Amino acid sequence: MWHMLRQIFRVGLVTEAPPATDASLLEAKLHEDIHRVFGRALCIRHVDAGSCNGCELEIHALTNPYYNLSNS
Repeated sequence: MWHMLRQIFRVGLVTEAPPATDASLLEAKLHEDIHRVFGRALCIRHVDAGSCNGCELEIHALTNPYYNLSNS
C-alpha cells in the first residue's frame, strides 16, 4: 500500500483537461432534447411506497437555496 501511495505522490495528476465547449450550445441542445422527448412540461412526481425517509429528505433538500430547482 505504501508503495502505491508513494507512486501516486511521485507521479501526480495524469489526467487531461476536458475539451473546451460552448455552454450556450450545450444548453440549447439540452433544451431542444428535453422539449422533443417530454413535450411542453416536465413534471417529476415522487411516490413513497414505504422507505426509511432518506429519499424524502434528499428530495426536500432539492428545494433549499443551494440547489433551488424551482427557480432554474
